[in-house]
Amino acid sequence: MPRCWRWPSIVNLLAKDGENKPAARSDSDLGYLRGLYTMSADARLRMQKDGIAYRMRQQEKAK
Repeated sequence: MPRCWRWPSIVNLLAKDGENKPAARSDSDLGYLRGLYTMSADARLRMQKDGIAYRMRQQEKAK
């Protein structure tokens, strides 16, 4: 991965350089994973993306 995402994420641990490298998973990571594993695999791409984004927003609100 060439560079870090703007927000802290465990994905940033794969980046060659940059900041926002957390020591543990972030709320955004948890929301993304919840969205990914609850979406319908046969849904249209737009519906899948919207579902993941929704779960990420819900996770942020739950703080």
